Amino acid sequence: MHKAIHDQASGLRSLMCFGQPMDSMTLTSLGDLLSKIDGLGLTSFEKKLDALTIPIVHLLDSSSKGAPLDILNASRIVLHINQSSESIKAAYGIIKLLSQSSDERELGFLIQASSATKSQTIFHNIKMAANAFHHIHPTYLGCLVSGNTYISAHNSDM
Repeated sequence: MHKAIHDQASGLRSLMCFGQPMDSMTLTSLGDLLSKIDGLGLTSFEKKLDALTIPIVHLLDSSSKGAPLDILNASRIVLHINQSSESIKAAYGIIKLLSQSSDERELGFLIQASSATKSQTIFHNIKMAANAFHHIHPTYLGCLVSGNTYISAHNSDM
C-alpha cells in the first residue's frame, strides 16, 4: 500500500515538473534552463516558466506597451523578442526601466528571427548595450527560427 501511494506521489510530481524530479526544477540562473529547453515547444516552455514563477514578456509586435507591473519585483525575467526594431527597442526600454533599481536582475532572451545567427547577433548587441548596467545580466536562452515553434537553445558562449 505504501509503495502504491509513493508511486502515485512521484508520478504526480513528475507530471507537475514535466518529467523531471521536483528538486531538479530549482535553478540557480536562467542559464540552467538551456539544457532543459532545447527542442521544447513555446507553449511547453511557457508552462515550465510558470511552474518556476518566472515571468515571460512577449515583445513581438509594435502594440507592446512596455513592461507589465508584475516583472518589476522579479529577479529573473524572460523577454521573448523578434528581429524588428520595435521589439528590440521595447526590450532595451525594459532593461532601462529595471536598471533604475539597484537589485540584481537576470534577463533571459528568447529571440524569434530568420536564422539562429541573426538571433545571436541581436542578443550580442543587446548584451553590449546592457553592459552599461552592472546589475543587469542578460542570458541567451535560444531562438525560434521563423516558421518554427520549437526552441533551439544551442548557446555558443554568448
